[in-house]
This record gives sequence, structure tokens and C-alpha cells, in this order.
Amino acid sequence: DKAPIHHHPEVVRLIEEVAKAKIVYTAPYSPDLNPIEYYFKIYKDSLKRNQDIANRDPDRAHRIALCSVTAEHGANIFRKCKVPGCGSNDSEEDGVGKGE
Repeated sequence: DKAPIHHHPEVVRLIEEVAKAKIVYTAPYSPDLNPIEYYFKIYKDSLKRNQDIANRDPDRAHRIALCSVTAEHGANIFRKCKVPGCGSNDSEEDGVGKGE
């Protein structure tokens, strides 16, 4: 996004030099390219499926929802969002949510 803090020279330096990470900027609002949007969807879907638990024990429902995101989800999400080094996405069948 275009939040000023994300472009501040000191933040950029810390990310690139200290964390040894590459910054990849996206359009101001592009949920289809933002991995966290897909993670939130899987998380919220789990809460909806387990609403009875959420009503009785919100902390447990939260833990279940967090654990519902698998490594396979992560790989599929990063490929769908075209994160460099995570493979190609030549088809619309992205596999996001696969394995739920």
C-alpha cells in the first residue's frame, strides 16, 4: 500500500539490510495480490464453521482458526499472489483454500 511508513528510508534500509528481505510494492489496494487477505479468509471461514465453539470459548475458536491455515495453503497463496520465487500461476485454478 502507499502508507508513508512503508516507504520511509530507514524502514526500507532495515528491511533490506538487517532482515535481508526484498521489498515488493503492490498497487494501493490490490487484495488479489496481498497474501494476508487470503489468510484472513481462511481464518474467518474457520470461525464461521466453528461458530458454536466461538460462542462458548472464543480463545479456542481463535486457536482452531489459526491452525486451519496449513503450509499447503501458504504455498498456494504465495503462488496466487505471484510472490517471486514461489512458482508460476498460469491458470485460474489457484488452489487457495485447498486442503480445508
